[in-house]
Amino acid sequence: MRRGSAPFACLLALGLGLIATPSPAAVQNWVATDATVTMSLDPALLEDLGMKLAQSRTSSEPPAGRDSFMEGSLHAFRMAPDFRFGFRTSNGGFSALEDGVVSIPFRGGLSLQTWHPGTKSPLAPAFLYDFTVELDPSRPEIVRIVSGDPNVVVPLEVRSTAFRFNWSTGELSLRMGDMIITDEWARALGQPELAGQYFGAFDLRVRSRPRSGEAIAPEYPDAGPPVRGDFLDVTLGELYGLNSFGHEGTFPNGQAGLAAATTSCNSGDVRVPWNAPMQETHPTIGASVLRINADGVLEMLGQSWMKHGFLALSNDQCNLGCEGCGGDQLCIGCSDTYSAGLNASRFYLGPREEINPFTGTWEACGSFFDEPVVPDADCDRDYDGTETSSVAHRLIVWDEDLGHTDADYYYEGLYVVADDQDPFNSIGWRECTMSWSGSNWNISTLGPGLTPNYGPFILNWGDHLLKKELADDDGQIIIATQVTDLGGGQWHYEYAVYNWYSERGVRSFSVPIAGVNVSNVGFHDIDKTVGNDWAVTDDGLTISWATDDYATDPEANAMFFQDLFNFRFDADQPSTLGSASVGIFKPGIGTNLFVEIPVPSAGATAVLGGAGSSEDFALRSAEPNPFSGTTQLEFSIAQSRDVRLSVFDVSGRLVQVLSEGPAPAGVNTVTWNGRDASGSRVAPGVYFFRLESGQDLRTVKGTLLR
Repeated sequence: MRRGSAPFACLLALGLGLIATPSPAAVQNWVATDATVTMSLDPALLEDLGMKLAQSRTSSEPPAGRDSFMEGSLHAFRMAPDFRFGFRTSNGGFSALEDGVVSIPFRGGLSLQTWHPGTKSPLAPAFLYDFTVELDPSRPEIVRIVSGDPNVVVPLEVRSTAFRFNWSTGELSLRMGDMIITDEWARALGQPELAGQYFGAFDLRVRSRPRSGEAIAPEYPDAGPPVRGDFLDVTLGELYGLNSFGHEGTFPNGQAGLAAATTSCNSGDVRVPWNAPMQETHPTIGASVLRINADGVLEMLGQSWMKHGFLALSNDQCNLGCEGCGGDQLCIGCSDTYSAGLNASRFYLGPREEINPFTGTWEACGSFFDEPVVPDADCDRDYDGTETSSVAHRLIVWDEDLGHTDADYYYEGLYVVADDQDPFNSIGWRECTMSWSGSNWNISTLGPGLTPNYGPFILNWGDHLLKKELADDDGQIIIATQVTDLGGGQWHYEYAVYNWYSERGVRSFSVPIAGVNVSNVGFHDIDKTVGNDWAVTDDGLTISWATDDYATDPEANAMFFQDLFNFRFDADQPSTLGSASVGIFKPGIGTNLFVEIPVPSAGATAVLGGAGSSEDFALRSAEPNPFSGTTQLEFSIAQSRDVRLSVFDVSGRLVQVLSEGPAPAGVNTVTWNGRDASGSRVAPGVYFFRLESGQDLRTVKGTLLR
């Protein structure tokens, strides 16, 4: 069961996989005897970038498709036969390169015909023959590929890589790295906006033997039962590199298929099972894209299928002191990166509806992998990752929703892990910008480093925020409300409802409107299928949006995990707190959740379903608001409990904790003087006041004037 909501902070540092050394006796030196580089190039993606493979002179055979998880055409190249280099291992894991920087020469290569994707004018061809692969311990996050001709400017960089050493076979590998166009190459192409764009997948495999003596068995084997501890906690340690991996249709009416790199970190004291399907004990990874438009409205634009984990590395990117091991376990303190290209690969992308986000469980038999075409339910893997569409199963977003200069864009990533006790640090978000190059979307992540902002993005939007379990023994939903005074006696009500990790899902949303005139009623979901939009009813007492119930249609357009839907209308009454209703989709105990959120004031006296408000934990709006000196926050609780009342800025940064610890039952009042924890006056602007206690969370917004 997932529980807890404490934020997690971790200073991240990149690493190629240096792992802790429990016993110096297990250190061993190895010599590389052969190596193969495999590059995966997608012809459709190359064309989007203004490129076409002109010639490929391979010198080796690529790994088998299921072993590489690579899509597109594969081109393999072998290390020069007279080259050798050494490295060290410690307890079965990669430790260091013996001679520091290593430039490994490879025979063969390829050439690319290039043109400007917008104007279609031809550009100088790009040659990458007899290239070298540079491994530099001082820049562990980057592998550099350089052409053998010093007069040819075609440097590539490989990111999201990490060393894995297989002690039993002596193979050292860098698997499924993202090949990225460098600044130098983008400038040489006359398209600086292509810098950082995903170009293809990279796979390096080095065969080696012990330099002397026999191979030493690792102290921490890959197999074995998980270590039992008290706290299982997987963190989204890094989120970065959102890129386009395909496009369908004609701009601006087409669709882009996106993916981002994610890093998991084991910050608990339990080894986490990380088996590949068709074994069921592994995590899954999801992603979505959101936008705050010119009107200040938050909407979700698209989301991916779920990447099923299949292998864990043993790196220390969270500086937690990785204990070693890996393979079918994410060991204590260790991290594991899945590149954007790997998260985009369809080989292990499965539908969301098969995942229980509350328990983190999944059933292999009868799953999408088991019976993609002909139902056989033999519990064997049948799906090979082949799709006719270049965007299928990836994070699909419509062209018309992207690249608006008056909007702000964000992408969100999350890990779903069985028995994870702190879901707050398993999800995070980054801000990004995007532009259309003429045939492809170029996306840049804003802000330094790779660390995400923790928690669902919706926590940073709206005037009022409520977080609640949808039902007993189920996950949480979040409702954010923004009420805007339109003038002339009209107010716009915008409700964003987000299913964080509820398994039963949401099928309806109702707001009391007795004595209120409403107009401009609207609804927004993730897809653009008008036929499945929720139906609206207005009986004069309530306005409701609903899809079919589970008994009528188990495949109805209900809100499942990481879904964000919008409900909106204009009203002739200002807001007050009142009782709204959320209908539950799947069968179970209870059919509705009643919540206290801002509603039109006349309608607030109406009681939905005759149940009354269920709120025993409330945070009232700041008064005065806006304010220039001080403002007061009022919160009420039904019984004495530990609470934390904090101030955050619009970027999600903690400004000050106003109150923390036991609070008496009843109404409590706290004052904020517009200063941070150090006593310094903060800048004018919008701030969020967040009240937390256990699973409960409420947020209101205030504006500080000069």
